[in-house]
Amino acid sequence: MNLKKSIIAFGLILGLSAAAFAQETITIKHSKGETVIPKNPKKVVIMDLSALETYHELGIPVAGTVDKVSGYLDEYNDAKYAKLGGVMKPNFEALEALKPDLIITGGRQSSKYDSLSMIAPTVIFGSDADDFWTSFVDQKITEIGEKLYDIKF
Repeated sequence: MNLKKSIIAFGLILGLSAAAFAQETITIKHSKGETVIPKNPKKVVIMDLSALETYHELGIPVAGTVDKVSGYLDEYNDAKYAKLGGVMKPNFEALEALKPDLIITGGRQSSKYDSLSMIAPTVIFGSDADDFWTSFVDQKITEIGEKLYDIKF
């Protein structure tokens, strides 16, 4: 009888431990549906330049981005950032090799969404041309900063 109680107690402790280490997730709605993402993803790939700009301004680390970035974001051309293809044509082999926790892309790559989402959770961030500011704040500031990384504004 003591062995049975010990096994049950061990199972309860193991179950509680697993629950304590379960990663919290958030769900982000975008033009292709909804994507469940672990909070505070560590290895993030940005294939959209406006999303890259948002990550840059918020000080959130990026693991990789498109092959060529210009202007004040040219620091992302440094070799420490994985080069993952162009805005219109991602390098799927490089993306798979990197094993990102999250891929963020824009509308230009929406036709590649299914292929990208097979590699990692993928979100398409786009802005509404009729209400740019609201869509920018909702998608980039609220979703990325506040919900995904708990940054308080």
